[in-house]
Amino acid sequence: MTKLSLTYPVQHFFFYAFSLLLLSSLFAAIHLESLLPLLFPILGLIGFAGSLNLNRLYAFFFLLIPFSIEVELTRSFGTDLPSEPFMIGLTLIALLIFARNYKRIDARYLKHPITFLLLLHFIWIAIATLFSQNLFVSVKYLLAKTWYIVPFYFLAIHLLKKEAAVRTLLKCALISLLVSISFVMISHAGDGFSFDSINQAVSPIFRNHVNYACILTLFVPYIWYLTVSNKSTFYRVFYTIAMVVFLTAIYLSYTRAAYVAIGIALGAYLIIKWKLVKVVILTVTIVATAIISFLSIDNNYLEYKPDFEKAITHKKFDDLLDATTKLEDISTVERFYRWVAGGYMVADRPLLGFGPATFYFNYQSYTVTGFQTYVSDNPEKSGIHNYYLMTAVEQGLVGCLIFVSFCFIVMIKGEEAYHNQPDKSKKALIMSALLSFIIICAVLIINDMVEAAKVGPFFFLAPALILIYGLPKIQERISN
Repeated sequence: MTKLSLTYPVQHFFFYAFSLLLLSSLFAAIHLESLLPLLFPILGLIGFAGSLNLNRLYAFFFLLIPFSIEVELTRSFGTDLPSEPFMIGLTLIALLIFARNYKRIDARYLKHPITFLLLLHFIWIAIATLFSQNLFVSVKYLLAKTWYIVPFYFLAIHLLKKEAAVRTLLKCALISLLVSISFVMISHAGDGFSFDSINQAVSPIFRNHVNYACILTLFVPYIWYLTVSNKSTFYRVFYTIAMVVFLTAIYLSYTRAAYVAIGIALGAYLIIKWKLVKVVILTVTIVATAIISFLSIDNNYLEYKPDFEKAITHKKFDDLLDATTKLEDISTVERFYRWVAGGYMVADRPLLGFGPATFYFNYQSYTVTGFQTYVSDNPEKSGIHNYYLMTAVEQGLVGCLIFVSFCFIVMIKGEEAYHNQPDKSKKALIMSALLSFIIICAVLIINDMVEAAKVGPFFFLAPALILIYGLPKIQERISN
């Protein structure tokens, strides 16, 4: 287990850091007339205590993830409590560890294509931030990206080289998710598990039913891993029951994206087994390029304008599915409204984009009236609902290409790692991480969730696990 040695300089660092945190929190509490900022120094103390045994602190964070709640501190500033302060603390601890042990960092991790593209992705975000249309918002985004990448990719590589540490982390997340599912199911049962009450049932733990379903769906492959890698009959039965509970909860979440993602994961399992990832990636790229080209030429996209009067909110799930197939569901049609605007925004600033996290502040002047819906005034201030297009809008086509390349290289290297790993348990872990990553990538087609506190950590954790357990030389060194 990783422990932090409390030398004299380190003691001073924690003393001054905690003093600054305490004073800042007190000032924020007075200014905002809220007690919420006082949670930060409390979490700081937890972080300090946990830093003495960093593996336990890391696993404890995943125990908290499902219960993190979005809190709006001001009109322009919000956070997720208690997860985001925790993530910041993990980032600071990670930077301190790396600074003190930089000579011992294994260069093979840094030279790996996954790490290279992830760092390139971060660097390009920083470049796009410098030319942003809203520098303040983009800087906040850049900082947030830091405390996703550092703790859940780089710190994960440092901490999770033993499979037992990964299992502990996953068990913590599983227990917490089962508790949150119980809360939601009990609340939902009071309304007869109806479709129109699901958002109310998941509140306040989850923002909406989509957020709830996505974290359950991305975790399903890890439950499979815990099941197949465990030799105890009791635990195998327990994990099997947990799987049934998760799938039932996903079904009752009435989330179309989750249903499709489960199907994609099943197909991806066979594709990885048959070594067809590169073929599928090439096919998907050609099809996506053809569709975008067709819609762009001669403004063909205008042929798919919705009927404003028919694009409404549906109270029954069967009606929603029927409306979706007819392109009359309001959430689907509203996506078209924003995607069309996004297309014009990319054409206007193709190289560097408008700046990270700036879509909402700029898209209205690029919209096409023919795609307008009843909710186009966007009172929730939500995004474009397609992470790839959002990346192109905010970071330019270069930024989008880097991010998509990162996703593709994780899948390609994940397939290679799976087939090169001789150990069955580690092989299952690589497969589960890869399937979880693919599920998130699928969900990103119609949602923006990489920066969601309940999804983002798993998005960066999966490539870290693939890297750790996919390099034979490194694995041989760990075993010895």
